[in-house]
Amino acid sequence: MHNMSLNKYEVKAVYIPTNRSRKRIMYGKNEADVRSQLSDYKEPDSIVEMAYDPPSQAQLDFARKLHIIVPTACCKEDMSALISEALRKEHEDFHDKPWRHVPPGYGLTKFADTMHIPYSRYAEEFIIIRTIYMFVKSKSEQVAFMIACMYPHLKGTWDFCSWSKWLSDADELLRNDSFIRSFENNIGLEDGFCGFDYWETISKRTKLYQALVEKANFVGYTYR
Repeated sequence: MHNMSLNKYEVKAVYIPTNRSRKRIMYGKNEADVRSQLSDYKEPDSIVEMAYDPPSQAQLDFARKLHIIVPTACCKEDMSALISEALRKEHEDFHDKPWRHVPPGYGLTKFADTMHIPYSRYAEEFIIIRTIYMFVKSKSEQVAFMIACMYPHLKGTWDFCSWSKWLSDADELLRNDSFIRSFENNIGLEDGFCGFDYWETISKRTKLYQALVEKANFVGYTYR
C-alpha cells in the first residue's frame, strides 16, 4: 500500500548490448508495464515489487514543526511533497501573496505516467514538474520539458502532443552557444526547475527564456 502513482520494482535482467546482468529500480503500474520497458534486455531473471522508503526522522521532525499531519502509508516522496507545499505556503504568506493548493494538470500527470516517472498523490503541480525534470535522461529532454512547461504558462493548458517536435527544437537550441551559456547559467536553481508560475523563475530577459517562448508558441493539440 502506498500513495505513489506507480509501483516500484527491482528488476534483474541481462542487458543485451553488453550481455551482462544488471539490477535496476523501475516503476510501472504492474509487472506487465515493467516488462514493456525492457526492450534492451533479455527475459528478466526476477521482477520484485518493493516498498517505498518511509520518511526519514529528519523529515518527520521537520513536518512536526510545520504542523503537517502524516498520512497513512506515508513514504519519503509523500513527505517531501507535503513539506514543499507547506514551505510554499509559508513563502506566500510571508510576502502577503494569496495562496491556493495547485493540483497538477491532467496533461502533466499523463506525461509523467507515460514516461514511467513516479510522483506522490499529495504533490502539487510544481513538485511534479520538479520531479519530471530530475528524472528525464538527457539535456535535450530537459530543454524539451522546459518548452512544454512554457506552453501552459503562455496558453493556459498542458500540451504534450508536440513532445517530439520539442525534442527536435531542443536539439537545435543546444547547438547554439549563447543558448547553452544561458541554460547553464539558469538551471542551478536552489530548489530545481519548478516551471514558470511559482517562486523560482527565470528572467524574461535571458536568452533561455526568450528561446523557450519562441518554441512554445507552436500551436499543437491539447489534452482535455
